[in-house]
Amino acid sequence: MSASHPGCSRKPQSASKALARTSCCSLPRHPSNKIKDLKYVQAVAPALLQFNSTGGVEVVYGIDRDSFREVTGGFIFLSGRDMEAPDDVLVDDWAARAKNLKVGDTYNLFNNNWHVAGIVEHGKGSRVFVPIATLQDLVGAHDKASIFFIKCTRPEHAEDVMEEMRKPENFPGYTIRPLKDLLSLMTSTNIPGLQVFIDAMIALAVSIGLLVIFLTLYTTVIERTRDIGVLKSLGANAPFIIRALFRRYRFSSLRRG
Repeated sequence: MSASHPGCSRKPQSASKALARTSCCSLPRHPSNKIKDLKYVQAVAPALLQFNSTGGVEVVYGIDRDSFREVTGGFIFLSGRDMEAPDDVLVDDWAARAKNLKVGDTYNLFNNNWHVAGIVEHGKGSRVFVPIATLQDLVGAHDKASIFFIKCTRPEHAEDVMEEMRKPENFPGYTIRPLKDLLSLMTSTNIPGLQVFIDAMIALAVSIGLLVIFLTLYTTVIERTRDIGVLKSLGANAPFIIRALFRRYRFSSLRRG
């Protein structure tokens, strides 16, 4: 199965990509050498993914510049240059516009000051890219990666490569996906814990709403205690009193509406 990426429209027609990843946040980088030995594999690029929640949720890619270029065809630079120093960072044009960043600025990320080396065209899977070695040191994941991007020699070979990788003797415990499936996994609805948080907020809002309604009804009944006492003294039964109260409330609502 061929895999596509919206930001890779300029890749060679013979290129195809698959993704190898596990459910763990990090895994050893050494499988990249084993992946390269597979038939129809042209290039492999390990990447370390980290979520940044400052000013919104975004995924930061820690990449190896050369291998990432081999797989994706490289960045399209709108200004600046590629990463050279350990503290260099690349941001795409959308992130630069949203964060008001330009080449030469200092960008604080993961409590570390980065130098904005270049502004690139969006569409490479993330808004922010940093050197993988630096990100590994910051998060304590030395020589680890989150995913491996794999470039096949031809699009029609992607399925053959994935089938070979799924064999138990090759990469047990790994999840092999075409790259197009990664895009659906990176949406906001797949952020860990997001759905639980939304459900909790909905339950809290409903609970508060019910409490306010019950408190309003209780207060209204207490305010009408004297009226209820007068009606009871005149021989009114409970159903009559309830109907009288509802008629009064209905009339008040219509008048105010």
